[in-house]
Amino acid sequence: MILCSFPDRESTDPRNQVLQTPVYSGMAFVSEPLWNNPHEKVEGNPNQDEYMKYFSNLPVQGDPLLKGFADYENRVLAIRDRFFVNKEFNYVRQANIPWKLLGPIPHGGKTETEFGPEEDARTGKMKDSYEIDGAAYTWSKDDYTGATVSFKHYCDFPTLFNGAKMGAFPHKNHTYYAQTYIYSPKAQTVPFWVSGHTWATSDWRNGPASVPGKWFHANPQFFVYGKEIEPPKWAKPRNGGTMVDENYHIREPSMTPLKKGWNHVLVKSPNNNSTRRWMFTFVPVQVNPKTPGCNVKEFPGLKFSTDPGRKP
Repeated sequence: MILCSFPDRESTDPRNQVLQTPVYSGMAFVSEPLWNNPHEKVEGNPNQDEYMKYFSNLPVQGDPLLKGFADYENRVLAIRDRFFVNKEFNYVRQANIPWKLLGPIPHGGKTETEFGPEEDARTGKMKDSYEIDGAAYTWSKDDYTGATVSFKHYCDFPTLFNGAKMGAFPHKNHTYYAQTYIYSPKAQTVPFWVSGHTWATSDWRNGPASVPGKWFHANPQFFVYGKEIEPPKWAKPRNGGTMVDENYHIREPSMTPLKKGWNHVLVKSPNNNSTRRWMFTFVPVQVNPKTPGCNVKEFPGLKFSTDPGRKP
């Protein structure tokens, strides 16, 4: 196997080759299935491969396949901590992060449209279901998994949200909501990787980058116990050249206050006609200020659940 990285835009610093692109974590993740692939390869039509639906998403909570991934992830994290000290290995545990989803809800091309969940997040009284324009929407029975949830892949590869079919675009001009709870043993301010979109290092073909006052031009929003997390002050608004701070792992994390106990998290993720990749990222991280971009690890002491009544 040859593992390739193609940063088609100008790279002004050789380090950006491994900082802006997950070269080291990609090496670790691809090595085990290369030598010990647990699944038989399906030749021909990829739509006939039942595992292609996991190309962009992890299995839902409770799926036996997720247990296998969690064990695999543990081995990758051990490789990170043993062999990639002071290296740009930008990956943290995500198999333990569950999300309930609501949607997709049509917004008619107006991505800023607010629906019931935003107002309820501000008051702290979330409902089990919402009636919107005569249609009923209920939070998903399944708990979806990951620091990142991808509704649409950049190249329209299969996801859990497009019928797991190649080339299918799920629900143009719609909004998804995601919610979970994070338990903190004390009141503290925690660094989070937060993103409404992750840009490819090959081009800017997904609409304007670094729009002032927005996480992404499709207007995603993030709330923690009802308080909105403000988007970054972009170093180079509407950038069209060398990448600066557009992706979450190459900028400073968002410092987010958590109260002691359970903290409700709500993500609003709309798309529009320019959205080639429809997704969000939200995960706490522990960073080392002495080694920027390196030695990223899981933030200690936090727990995740979609059931706030469950004991941490």
